[in-house]
Amino acid sequence: RNVDRGGMLAGDDILEFWTKAALKDFYAHESWPEEVGEGKSKKTHWVNPVDRWWTDEAKRHSRVVFDPSERPREYDVNLYNKDLLTLVPVPGDSAPIRDFIRDVVCGGDLSAYNWVTLYLAHMVQRPAERPGTALVLYGPGGVGKGTFGRIARRLVEPYDLLATHPEHLLGRFAGPSLATSMCVVSEEAVFGKSAEAADQLKGMVTQCDMRVEAKQVQSVQMD
Repeated sequence: RNVDRGGMLAGDDILEFWTKAALKDFYAHESWPEEVGEGKSKKTHWVNPVDRWWTDEAKRHSRVVFDPSERPREYDVNLYNKDLLTLVPVPGDSAPIRDFIRDVVCGGDLSAYNWVTLYLAHMVQRPAERPGTALVLYGPGGVGKGTFGRIARRLVEPYDLLATHPEHLLGRFAGPSLATSMCVVSEEAVFGKSAEAADQLKGMVTQCDMRVEAKQVQSVQMD
């Protein structure tokens, strides 16, 4: 199912799984003509459009992927679409943002500032490469952690995700949203010093594949 940018920004999942039976029920109010027989015995039957689509037009794919590299994937369903990216270069002064990252986020540490700048640049310039690291910001409320998160997410919108609860990251059905996000920001996340949660988060940061499970549908492996 194709979801436009407006739907994504409103919180609609770009990844949605349907069984054939559920799809037929959804289109039960519609019907397509189908010719049966030949000559005088030819008759027109009206059938559920899913039945005809399933045998005549439906494409068979081997995998579901989210691949920003845009290399040819004839037999895969690639959920990434570069045309959906909303950030475009415009004339202006980026000094306020650079000053904020250097002086507030990095506390004036030029080494840390250069690393964070390269980290953000890597996300935009090489979106298909997982960096294998994550940024962790500590500090009291109101110091700018959320502002930095919005800046980072804006770079790859709408392929971003704001997680405000542990379930958004580690929940059983968090996969569809995570699998189509190049930048995930978890604000005020509290995991209760759980070793299991820590292992799950480490795996999410470093692993290239992930198991995605939607409600009432068999889970799939995604690149």
